[in-house]
Amino acid sequence: MKNCGSHTSNENVTNARNAPGSRAPWMTAEEGAKYLGIDPRTLLSWARRGQVKGYKLSGTQRHVWRFLIEDLDASMMPLPAVLN
Repeated sequence: MKNCGSHTSNENVTNARNAPGSRAPWMTAEEGAKYLGIDPRTLLSWARRGQVKGYKLSGTQRHVWRFLIEDLDASMMPLPAVLN
C-alpha cells in the first residue's frame, strides 16, 4: 500500500517534539515538575489527590503518570472570585 501523505509519520511526530522552542504535549512527572518549578514528588502527590489532572498509564507494575501541558497550566490558574 502506498502512503497518501494524509497521516503523519512517526518520524515527523518525533521531529516536532524535539524541534527547538517547541513543547511536547505530554510530560513525565519529572518534566512536569520542572515546568512548574516544583519537586516531582509534589506533582505526583497533587495528581493522586486530584489537585492536578494526571493520566496513569496502564499495563505497568508501578504507577507511571503523564501530564498534559494544558492541564498543568490550568491547575496553576487562580480560581475566579465568587461575587455575591
